Amino acid sequence: MKILGIDIGTSSICGAVLTENGEVLSTETLKNEGTIPVNDGFSHIQDSEKILAACRGVYDAALKRHGRLDAVGFTGQMHGVLFLDGRGDPLSPLYTWQHKIAALAAEGGTYAEKLSAIAGRKVFAGYGAATAYALLQRNQLPAGAKRLCTIHAYAAMRFCRQSEPVLHASDAASLGVFDLAESRFDHAALTRAGLDASLFPAVYKDARFIGETAEGVPVCAAIGDNQASVLGSLPPDGVLVNVGTGSQVSAVADGYTETDKAELRPYFEGKYLLTGCALAGGYAYSLLENFFRETFCMFGVTPPQNLYPAMNAAANAAGPAPVTLPYFCGTRDDAARTAEIAGLNDKNFTPQALTRSFLDGVAEELFSMYENFSPLLQSPPKTLVGSGNGVRKNPLLARLFSEKFRLEIKTPLFCEEAAMGAALAALAAKTGVSVFETQKLLQYTKI
Repeated sequence: MKILGIDIGTSSICGAVLTENGEVLSTETLKNEGTIPVNDGFSHIQDSEKILAACRGVYDAALKRHGRLDAVGFTGQMHGVLFLDGRGDPLSPLYTWQHKIAALAAEGGTYAEKLSAIAGRKVFAGYGAATAYALLQRNQLPAGAKRLCTIHAYAAMRFCRQSEPVLHASDAASLGVFDLAESRFDHAALTRAGLDASLFPAVYKDARFIGETAEGVPVCAAIGDNQASVLGSLPPDGVLVNVGTGSQVSAVADGYTETDKAELRPYFEGKYLLTGCALAGGYAYSLLENFFRETFCMFGVTPPQNLYPAMNAAANAAGPAPVTLPYFCGTRDDAARTAEIAGLNDKNFTPQALTRSFLDGVAEELFSMYENFSPLLQSPPKTLVGSGNGVRKNPLLARLFSEKFRLEIKTPLFCEEAAMGAALAALAAKTGVSVFETQKLLQYTKI
């Protein structure tokens, strides 16, 4: 069998073709050209049709290369939404997870804070329900909107030539105002907020097919990219640290539990993910790289094209470092929180020590989140898995994670974990086996 997984990321769109034996036959990555420039300080929107065209390009390339496909699965950037009319055509751009209209001040707090108070559930700016609520309050909700959905649910719907999107619970929960215990949207809370509950699509809890392409290829319901990345990288007895632009730490809980120690997210087959999310992560390190780059320019020196190798080497050789709290983008609980550098003295006020402190701060932020939710796990993790370019390309950061968790760290052999997860979900739907059975196909390498 040949299974295609497609991951619609914020900056790129990746496809991977997987066999039932776990062999990755081919990959295809295209730049996400959908971003629409807006300079209002809060908008981050993308063109859904450009994204859909790129997905079709990935699909067509896979068909041409392999002759046939047995299934296709989708995943992509969670939280964001676009609005559709009754025919399934878009009435709006994709408001991505970085779109912060709900963080704007309204009477009585930000729109996200007001919705959270009405719903009795924490809903963050960037979550689809918060975006919809802010648009409603500002009289900017698209006229004639019948449904909203994530970009990957939209792509799956279009590939099936349908007009009605559906959401997997892993995806639906990312929009907010979602009843985790019941795996459905909280229609009563949505109604209290003035939102039409019928905007929110039907929700599935399992990996299932929702239709097929014009070529007869079954299409699996799209899943959230956090869950897809975990499925494509982490055994059930492990803990995952992922460092990209943002960063996350995730572990699998056997069932639903009430907690304020982490974000609880639907996973598969009755299990849930405990997830801690840092908004900066690799972005914090990129800010430091830009700081050094600007320093070169300030002195009239052209900086090297890539500063990261020198930064990594300098950090590795550094002595005792100050303490950096890398809250450059705030936190999920406090958008106004700022980064801090503490413990500076005449010995550690050096570029080398500062660089190391940034990496240690990224690792410590995730480890602290893990320590908060670890009592909720049925048993201590036996495996530490690192993913994302921030871990793969920086052995020092990987080592810092290993030291903090006191576990040897390994990384998936295939680096596009979300596309792999989407393919595994589609493989489970095709064969009827548990998604956790498909994880036996995963392979790892030491960092």
